[in-house]
Amino acid sequence: MIDFQWGNAITQEKGNSREIFQVDFDFKGKIRLAFFNNAWNYMVYKDISHILRNQNFDKTKSNTYEIQQENELLTVKINNTTVLTHKINPVKGSHVGIQQCLKSVWEIDDLIIKQLGNEKQLASLKPNLDSVKTASSQDVSIIKKENMLSTTQHAIVFPNPFKSDFKLSFYNPEKGIVKFTITNLNGAVLQKHSKLFEVGQQQADFYIDEAPGLYILQVEYVNKEPEVFKVIRK
Repeated sequence: MIDFQWGNAITQEKGNSREIFQVDFDFKGKIRLAFFNNAWNYMVYKDISHILRNQNFDKTKSNTYEIQQENELLTVKINNTTVLTHKINPVKGSHVGIQQCLKSVWEIDDLIIKQLGNEKQLASLKPNLDSVKTASSQDVSIIKKENMLSTTQHAIVFPNPFKSDFKLSFYNPEKGIVKFTITNLNGAVLQKHSKLFEVGQQQADFYIDEAPGLYILQVEYVNKEPEVFKVIRK
């Protein structure tokens, strides 16, 4: 496994914590995106084994890994093939790091770092919770135990259908890690997310770079019944 990190890796003063993004790869075909801010509290876990098989990926040969962040959009490529796209909130920082598992050996021929865009464009994106109030019931799909579609007071998916990204507004009854799993209709896990949330109304952002169609989002809370949503990428 090898990890690539970027952001602000140094605590400059008391109360100013490090903010680091990390992308790591393993040879079993998994890619993970994590964010550090006092703790590793946010991750995207995706199976890309089918992509690697299609390009006849060989870990013993030379391979090219490309990580590009342009404003809020992160794109990860292996051998010029996109394996992950995800929206993230940019953080200020100029630190870049690489680390590897002690059981692996990597030989790096070239390391190229480029700065893209204007620094003024790197302001963090603020979630727009006002749009939750205007979301219609037609934009929300929830699978209940009775296999019926309905809406709930505290959990709203919007927009739905969506082009590439959507949001989930939900009520978190207790501070803790909330887990999100996105699967296709065959049950194959496409993404796994986890994040530490405070008590109260919260929002989570998702980005799906799969083919158009129907997907399942499952939400697991600390002390609350799990919820399952149908989301449609158009």
